[in-house]
Parts: sequence; structure tokens; C-alpha cells
Amino acid sequence: MIVALHSRASADFGTAKEYLREAIAIAERLEDPVAVADRHGDLGTTFRSEGRFTDALTHQKQQFVFAKQRGDQAALVVSCFNIGFTHYSMSPPDYDMALVYHAIHLELSDRIGYLAMKSRALNCLGKIYTALKDNEAAILLLVECLEVHSQTGNPRGLGIAYGNIGTVYRAMGPDGHATDRRHSCPLQHFQCGYHQPHRCLPDRDRSVSRGNGQGHLLQLAVTGGRNGLDVSRFHHQRKAKCHF
Repeated sequence: MIVALHSRASADFGTAKEYLREAIAIAERLEDPVAVADRHGDLGTTFRSEGRFTDALTHQKQQFVFAKQRGDQAALVVSCFNIGFTHYSMSPPDYDMALVYHAIHLELSDRIGYLAMKSRALNCLGKIYTALKDNEAAILLLVECLEVHSQTGNPRGLGIAYGNIGTVYRAMGPDGHATDRRHSCPLQHFQCGYHQPHRCLPDRDRSVSRGNGQGHLLQLAVTGGRNGLDVSRFHHQRKAKCHF
């Protein structure tokens, strides 16, 4: 396993996949389904690093479905991050599905107090909204990300979040910071409900992660189908819930 991770880090994807497939085979012989699912997740990440996004999602969703069946919310958080990041990494990016998975990622990590993954969710969503040119949403998410990194004492994460916020303000232009009063003290907006995505989705879609992860968004993520959910409304409804 260590060899596989080292090979992936050094971009030796062929060797990494070879070792990960062997790890899956060993785990199957040992009848260890948790290890099997985890290694499928690792294999998916390797395919993503290689730019083979369809193969990446095939393996990452095996980990996701297994975690959902077990009701393992911590594992769901990790798998949602991985799948969301794969959709974000595509060329062109699939922002709709990245938003879906990172919304679940944020909801579950907030629910179980998984702060390290919550900060990742906030950062990923902030970057997606930056790409979508929804600067207000991006700043709210990234400022909350700063707060989480402050709580956990993560100076590297703080530096990344500050850099991402700077990127947003740069995109807003020279007058963006001065003319937008809502961002003069962004910490005051933490309680606006922005960090609770289920409050900002259509009523029928607010059941994320209830009952061991059952709900419309979670089912959407498993099937990969839209099932009537207009994801393009996601960021607009989140903004509408915030009162400045």
C-alpha cells in the first residue's frame, strides 16, 4: 500500500494501479470489505490523477455505495470529497455534479464534526463558486473555511484559504472590495445559514444524510442521475437564504 501511494505521488501511475489492484485482491481473499472499498477509492484517486475520469468515478463510486450501505458517514464524507473533486477536475469541469457531491460532503462533515473534511468542503465549494463567478458565495464559504482552520490550528490551510479569497477579490476587480459593504466584515455572516446547504435547497431536496444517509441528494449521487433536481438553482437559493 505504501509503495502504491509513493508511486502515485511520483506520477508512476502504472505501478500504483498494479499495487492497488493486488491490495484489492488480497482484501477480497481475506473477506475484508472495508479494505476492498478503501482501496477502490485509492485506485479511483490514481485514475483521477492520471486524467482518466470515467475510470476514476467507477472505482470511487464503489467506495461511496459501500459506505452508504454500511451507514458509515465518515467514509461517505471522504468518498463525496473524492467524487466531487473528480467532477471538478474534468476538462471541462462538471460544476453541477461537483456542487452536489461537495454539498453532501459539507453537510455530513458538519453533522459529525469532521472539521478537517469540513474545511475541505468549504474550500472546494468556494473554488467552484469562484469559477462560476459567484463571488459573494465564494467569499462567504472561504471565510468560513478560515474560521474552521483557525479552530483546528492549521496554518497551512489558513494560508491556502487566504490565497483563495485573494483570488476572488482579484476577479472582482479593483473596486470590488471597496464597494461591496457585505464583505467589509465577512465573519459576521457565519450564522446566515450558508454553511447548512440543506436549508438552501428546494424543500424536496433537504433530506441529505437523514436516516443513515438516505435522501434525495444522496440517492442522486449514487445513481448519477438528475431525478428532477435543478442543480443550477443551488447557489442562487443559498444566496437567497442569507440576510445581510
